[in-house]
Parts: sequence; C-alpha cells; structure tokens
Amino acid sequence: MGRLNVDTLRTNSGRTILADSGNIVSMTWVWFAEYTNFEAPTSGNGNTLYPLMMAVGVQRTGNKLIFEYMLGGEAHQDTSFVMQKGTTDDFEDDPTGLPIITDSGQEGYNSDSGNNRWSSIISGWYDQNNDTTPSNMRMTFHYTPPDTNQYIYAPGVRSSSGTVREYRMNRYYSTADERNTSFGICYEIAG
Repeated sequence: MGRLNVDTLRTNSGRTILADSGNIVSMTWVWFAEYTNFEAPTSGNGNTLYPLMMAVGVQRTGNKLIFEYMLGGEAHQDTSFVMQKGTTDDFEDDPTGLPIITDSGQEGYNSDSGNNRWSSIISGWYDQNNDTTPSNMRMTFHYTPPDTNQYIYAPGVRSSSGTVREYRMNRYYSTADERNTSFGICYEIAG
C-alpha cells in the first residue's frame, strides 16, 4: 500500500494549484497480483477482500473519501460486493469480515432495499459459464468519515442467493493459469 500526502501544491512561480475545498488532499492505493479465493456467505457482512484493505484517516473532519476498485477474477452472478469499514481490532477479532458501512446516507450497500443479501454496490457478471476468461468489475464508493481517526476500508463479498458462492480473485474458476490483477485507490477530497 502506498500513500501520497499533499497540503498545498505550488508551481515554480509560486502559484497555488491545490489547496482549497474540492481538491485532492491525499491518495492511498493498493495493488494485488496474486490469486486467491473468497467464499461469499449467504448472510452477514460478507468476507473482507483483505488484499485490498486500505488504512485511511482524513486530515480534517468534513473531508470526503472516494474509493475506486478494479476487481479482477471471476464470480458467479449471485455474488455481490459491499463496502466495509472497521478498525484493526475488528479485523483481528474476525479476520473474515470487517463490519459493513451502515452510516445513514452512506451505506456500503443499496440502502433502498436494506442490508440484506440482495443488496450490494455491484454484482458479478450474469454469465452461466464460470469457467472462462476472468473479467474486471469496477466498484466506486464515496464516504465522509465522522472523524479523523484511521479506519480500515475494503470491499466485501457475499452471496445474493441462498447458496454460498465463491469469488476467485485474479483468476477464473477452473484453473489459475489465466490471471489478472486487482487494485484500489482512495482519494481524500478537501471538504
């Protein structure tokens, strides 16, 4: 994981080009090229995609975080992805899953239908052939933390059906020969 912190950027002539509200204050990123499997449970917060965890704390209350993930691999169409947030203690207590974000108006799932197994930010491709070339799924999420504390953020995976599903990160179902990569970027935007 890398991190770039910016207070104020100025040109060589001294002109300020980044300082006010709406500008990028910091950027954190993570990149993962190995392959692994994640079970997508039928209930609860889902399993944390731990290779894509980012520890982020905003520099000032009111700043917004924008997360962009590119999830590589293959997932059954009943696999759904949510956004999770927790602390190091949360992850040490339960390494399979951070708590899902439930802050009113900023839920890490589709709040229109509530926090149930059918509710997510994105889902797997509707493709009955789970034995082909891996694909990429893009997940974007914005969040305004309540304070400047550092939290761990990551996508989570769960099943939207009554059957436990699986997400094969950076590979497809039948073999690990054909691979791709997954990454995440978090921008802190001045509030």
